[in-house]
Amino acid sequence: MKSLMVWTVCALSLAQVGPLKGRLVNGSTGQAGQAGLVQLIDLQSGFTPVASLTNVNGSFEVEVPEGNQSQSFLVQARVGATVYSERWDGNPSNTIVITLYDASDEVEVHSSLGSVAIFAYEHSIELGFFYNLDNQSDPPLVFERDEGVFSYDVVPGYEEINVSTRFENNMPLRQAAPEPGTRGVLSYSLKPGRTQLIVTTTHRYENQSFSFDVPITEEQGLLRMLVLPANLDVTGPGVELVDRDMAENVALYQWQATSPGQKPHFTVTGTPAPSRDVTVNNAQETTQKSTPGAPERVPNPLHRWRWWVVASVVVGCSLAAFIGSRSA
Repeated sequence: MKSLMVWTVCALSLAQVGPLKGRLVNGSTGQAGQAGLVQLIDLQSGFTPVASLTNVNGSFEVEVPEGNQSQSFLVQARVGATVYSERWDGNPSNTIVITLYDASDEVEVHSSLGSVAIFAYEHSIELGFFYNLDNQSDPPLVFERDEGVFSYDVVPGYEEINVSTRFENNMPLRQAAPEPGTRGVLSYSLKPGRTQLIVTTTHRYENQSFSFDVPITEEQGLLRMLVLPANLDVTGPGVELVDRDMAENVALYQWQATSPGQKPHFTVTGTPAPSRDVTVNNAQETTQKSTPGAPERVPNPLHRWRWWVVASVVVGCSLAAFIGSRSA
């Protein structure tokens, strides 16, 4: 009996994965969706495409290659320049539904600079700008435009720049960075919902001081800043220290406009971290590529601040209370 149970477990572990059964839905019309390419990607084999279908309309079925035992797949549907993705565990009873949207070049997008991260180490200072791009179209539409969907200013004089986008909880995708001395233009399809644009620049931190103008959008009157190491000071009109956590080696600042239309100007001073690895997660993260011509999949370029960015949302509640108590 025992040997029979062992044989059964082994047989189940070697069972053929799939097939994948799925359905495309057009979220703009409620009708069946259409995609030029549906692709099955094996995440356990380094983001490797293992099967695909072309010109898919509505329901589809994809056979998993014989012998594939993966339990972690990504199902991608490509419509023009836009890629839609859903995770699949290899279980044939789990039908995947991918919602697609019609595209338009006339979609109103609300943009704001959600937060700024500052990290000084050795003789360098890294600035991270987290823009929130909200596509609230009704009916829901993808925003695509030949000249780009969003333009932004960059703090000049940088030695290195990285640009990436992240839609909801998906992996960040690397985007083209602007040439020195030019404005950045995001050429990327904005799906309904929130897309985060992350722009990071590295500058020289000389004489333990660095000043810069913050490229906020529209008439923004409040901004949060996450600063590492915690001993750094940030000054400027409207800047106030909210909390300095020496145990976690991070400080939280806020800026509030003191006059209509005011643009933030910050000066950072203080002793930098002795190396870039201080307070940094040292786990090695590899960059992987998806299909030819698709953007690079990259870890968040500010991975060491990921928890602080998430925490800033929580802190926002206490900030609102803090501001309210000050204005009462």
